[in-house]
Amino acid sequence: MVPTVCRGASARHDLRGNRCGDLRAAESDSAAGRRRGTITEEDAMADTLTDEQWRGLMPLAKHLRLELMEASPERVVARVRHAPELCTAGGILHGGTIMALADSAGAVAAFLNLREGAGTSTTSSNTVFLRGVAGGTVTATARPLHVGRRTIAVVVELVDDDGRPVAQVTQSQAVLT
Repeated sequence: MVPTVCRGASARHDLRGNRCGDLRAAESDSAAGRRRGTITEEDAMADTLTDEQWRGLMPLAKHLRLELMEASPERVVARVRHAPELCTAGGILHGGTIMALADSAGAVAAFLNLREGAGTSTTSSNTVFLRGVAGGTVTATARPLHVGRRTIAVVVELVDDDGRPVAQVTQSQAVLT
């Protein structure tokens, strides 16, 4: 089972809002749970996530080697390092990798702004690519633009190691209750 979490209550949800069980059935030993990527009730109530927790929640983040650098309700920072297996022709970082980084950071920003018991799912995403990346890292900074009862809008700015814009993503997330 993929580790899941919601904002408090007894139901657990993944970042896409899928209900997956009962937090009371979660690993009682918080440290052992963290080793397996399980999020405990205490973790779910926090206003932040660690890189380890994020990778447990999003297997794709682990697969793409995305790194969560900072996470709060106001700002989420994540990055991906250039690697040949993440590239398209000519050694340029694949646009899908950049979009996955942006969507993942935006999902965490939305998640950290959910009310207790709610889940989230991306409903739209618009990406504007500004330049290719042939080396180094791409850093995504996600900030909520609007946090409402039914939707959360997030903007994600992506830059290269020199701070030059790589892409900008605007996404909306449904609030699932």
